[in-house]
Amino acid sequence: MGKLYVGVSGTARKVKKLYVGVNGVAHKVKNFYVGVNGIARKIFGGGLEYYGMAENLTEKKKNLSATSVGTYALFSNGYLYSSYPTASVDAYNMSLTKSTPEDSYVAWNNAATTIQNYALFGGGQGSSSGGYQDKVIAYNASLTKTSKSLALSRAYLAAAALGSYAYFGGGSISGRDYFNYVDAFNSSLTRSSPDGFTYGCSRLAASGLSGYAIFAGGLSGTGSTYRAETNAYNSTQTRYVPANLSAARTNLSAANVGDYILFGGGKNANALNNVDAYNRSLTKTTPTALSAARFDMAASSIGDFRNMSMYTKAAGSTTLSKYALFSGGRNSTSSNATFYNTVDAYDTSLTRRIDLTLSVARHSLAATDIGNYALFAGGQSVSTTSSPSDIVDIYEYEE
Repeated sequence: MGKLYVGVSGTARKVKKLYVGVNGVAHKVKNFYVGVNGIARKIFGGGLEYYGMAENLTEKKKNLSATSVGTYALFSNGYLYSSYPTASVDAYNMSLTKSTPEDSYVAWNNAATTIQNYALFGGGQGSSSGGYQDKVIAYNASLTKTSKSLALSRAYLAAAALGSYAYFGGGSISGRDYFNYVDAFNSSLTRSSPDGFTYGCSRLAASGLSGYAIFAGGLSGTGSTYRAETNAYNSTQTRYVPANLSAARTNLSAANVGDYILFGGGKNANALNNVDAYNRSLTKTTPTALSAARFDMAASSIGDFRNMSMYTKAAGSTTLSKYALFSGGRNSTSSNATFYNTVDAYDTSLTRRIDLTLSVARHSLAATDIGNYALFAGGQSVSTTSSPSDIVDIYEYEE
């Protein structure tokens, strides 16, 4: 969203309210748009809106990962149309200008989170059918790269941050060995090993908020046991076991909003539309379900401004986000699956709105927020392995 200014005594003043006269009555203008390259851009008004598209990713890819650090949103790794993973990284600043930092490591199905001044990408597969990684790449606010490692090589893990720790939990190799292991990195990137989960699993979801980082759901056993359990870690690496999810499931997504961490969608024998919310006391509630049952979505918070002049993305911040967005997804792994462009947005009271969409329906995309924007990038856009997407959709929130 742009901003509208008027000149007053030679000084530019931001317009906060605007009125037009209709039949002699002043009516407040709620939203004001101008056309830019054939696209309507909002320059006045507030709330959550679709902003448009940023410059495309460097490569078309799915199963990538995303997080933010300093003034950058980072999209790293992923699986290309030509049947191999990539190490490429795209960075978008708060003006939505793209740059390309030094490559990460070759991987897909890895996990990402942010701890204070580092964005961390860890684990994943280094080939189409194996090559499991223990690598962790950390980018600082200047996008300088540092290399670390997990205790175990694994893919399909999840990551979340809280306080001074970034947690990487779960994961699997070869679709048969499921891990309960948890790695914790502090702000100096020193690794430690908190108590692991009560079970081994992969394809789980995680998010952090002041109080706890929560891991939920997943797949284990021989690949047919769906998990409803949750594991939570506080700022001292103490593990807690909150109430189970409302349904056992895998391939779910997570984001925080206000005082809640939300876990949405997923699948067991079928796609699900369940949403579970955990507050700062780990009390669970069940908000309105997603508008469609689906999995392999991307989720992001938006409206967590923090200090906009010196923005630092730090999961677990006490500043509250205004919306949690669950976007895209699919309802089946079959060739006739439905792909979704739906965006379900939950506000701080857990009220759902469904008037936003992606520009292109797709699944296995990634999302993160920067400033007052949430970016959704990549994914699989049609039912063939040869057509990942390089599209970057942007949503904006303004008070």
